[in-house]
Amino acid sequence: RNGVLQEQPVLTLFTNVNQDSGLLSIVTDPDFAQNHHFYVWYAPGVGSKGWRGNTFLRLSRFTLDEESGRADAGSEHIVLDNVPWANTHNGGGLVFDAQGDLYIGIGDIRERDVVQNPRHFEGKVLRIHPTQTGYTVPEDNPFRQMDGARPEVYALGLRNPFRMARHSDGRIVVGDVGAEDWEEINLVTAGANYGWPEREGPCITDSSPPCSAAPAKYTAPALYYRHKGGGAVTALAFYEGDRLPADYRGDLFYADFDQATVFAADVNGNGFTIEPFVSGLAGVVDLIPVNNGLYYLDLPNGEVGLIYYAESAGQTPQARLAIDNSFGPAPLSVDFSADGSSDPNGLP
Repeated sequence: RNGVLQEQPVLTLFTNVNQDSGLLSIVTDPDFAQNHHFYVWYAPGVGSKGWRGNTFLRLSRFTLDEESGRADAGSEHIVLDNVPWANTHNGGGLVFDAQGDLYIGIGDIRERDVVQNPRHFEGKVLRIHPTQTGYTVPEDNPFRQMDGARPEVYALGLRNPFRMARHSDGRIVVGDVGAEDWEEINLVTAGANYGWPEREGPCITDSSPPCSAAPAKYTAPALYYRHKGGGAVTALAFYEGDRLPADYRGDLFYADFDQATVFAADVNGNGFTIEPFVSGLAGVVDLIPVNNGLYYLDLPNGEVGLIYYAESAGQTPQARLAIDNSFGPAPLSVDFSADGSSDPNGLP
């Protein structure tokens, strides 16, 4: 608070912290400055409100007391409860849009068979409008009129949508933690089907390039990349401040937990470009743009840090390698170009 770490936490919750479980996400209310509300997505554990001996997923609202800087756990208001849970793939992406609608990313909890079914929450993005007593469902949610479907469902076909981010122009993206080959970030649109468990990246699931194209009925990712030896998109943020060079304004920053790197991506109508921005940051699970700065949460080390950009000599040159052909049958001829490379210090 005012730059000083407080002795007492804002809030302590009883959770089930088995593997990828526990307290998964937090988002402040759009009117936080007036109502001091914030929402958490978590897996209740022994001692939690209404504990009945079994774990599930829950969205709850709490209120910060401005004077003490703490929130009373007893004032918990449960918004959405009894969502299916597993020790992994619980999702957690939370973001509000300009209308005050809340988007919630829920993982497949390793139940692949129901991800494509809008009658279930698993593998979905939900959209609800929180109220003082609970929530309402927006009239234009795409599955609202479908017999048996959950009206809260807004998009489907996701494996583990752990983080979401919103640009000031209204775009919302969701990062989907992939399986063996691909990581992807998707543009959230009404009724979109991102293809899991049949599609990942540009390919049929469990296939690598050159691969058969995914069926056209699935919504293509806004950004994707292949990984071997580990990959997980665990943090997302649009940067719209002015502390970083102008080239980065409006870029999407994302962290890969396994690759210990924060990347900068330019996502536009013509595709996307990706470049490493900060390496050696292992365990980043959130990126938060505040007051023109880009903060990160390092889970294994229990740290909140601020990414600085040093305007000084000796900066690392930016290598950009373009290729003219990504896929095709062997033997595949590929031309490479490094024409887009540059040196921040103006050196050759």
